[in-house]
Amino acid sequence: DDAPMAAKKRRFGDDDDDAPMAAPDAPRAGEEDGENLGEDDDEEKKKKKDGEEKASKPRADEVATPKDQLKSAARRVKERHVALRVKNLLFLSSLNEEAMRAQAKLRSLLDRSEGALLPQVSVARKTELFELVAQMLDQALVECARLSSNASVPPLKILERCLEFVLALEHCHKIAMPVDSRTQAMKLAGLVDLDLLCQIVDGPFRRRLIAAGMAKRREPSGANGGYGPGCPARSRSSGSGLPVRLGPGGASGESAGAAAKAWEEAANVCSSRMVSIIRLALTPPPKEEADGVTG
Repeated sequence: DDAPMAAKKRRFGDDDDDAPMAAPDAPRAGEEDGENLGEDDDEEKKKKKDGEEKASKPRADEVATPKDQLKSAARRVKERHVALRVKNLLFLSSLNEEAMRAQAKLRSLLDRSEGALLPQVSVARKTELFELVAQMLDQALVECARLSSNASVPPLKILERCLEFVLALEHCHKIAMPVDSRTQAMKLAGLVDLDLLCQIVDGPFRRRLIAAGMAKRREPSGANGGYGPGCPARSRSSGSGLPVRLGPGGASGESAGAAAKAWEEAANVCSSRMVSIIRLALTPPPKEEADGVTG
């Protein structure tokens, strides 16, 4: 019996080898609790991170409502329009500078030729041009007369508004081509005959401008004061005991005279300014300015 047992031992190993052994993946005693705590911490961190990401991202129904989409589209369109306008302004500025340089070179060439390169203007063409100028000034007079009835507006402001196409000539040394066609016509008339244009503005136009506003300013202004249209004007006694004639609105003759005087002064100032602007606009700029433009 001993021999077979010994052979069996040699074949299968000692009894100690047959003792039960723990599986390799089974946690050892004392380490199971620590490893479980580590795994729990990792899971909690992962859940916390996922929760923060979900909280930072709005829900799909909150991202793009129709109203928000319209606002976003309107904002993008506005930004695009602003960028396009800035680009166009830069392009126009560059084009204006190029045209100003070309005009300066042409002006110097004409000065050297002493007018030999200028084309001849016939009497008929000149007549047509100054008839157009007369029509534009007549239209401005009609507008001045219409607006002069409003006593609340200063006379000079009315004149500047109605005659802005002439006053715009003061920018001729900075803008190559005026935008208003009436300003272009005035500039062309000055190039053809500067002295004649200034005589028209300073002579008959000034007188008609004064008369157009003073006629309206002398008229009694204001409402009827409750007496209805067509009622005779009232009169009251002044401090000197003499009757003072009042219009339907209660405006005295003194106030009407003061308004007419203010209009006359504004018309004289505006006419003188127009003449000086026309002469300055059609006079070649100083040599240093021309050099700066051509450079």
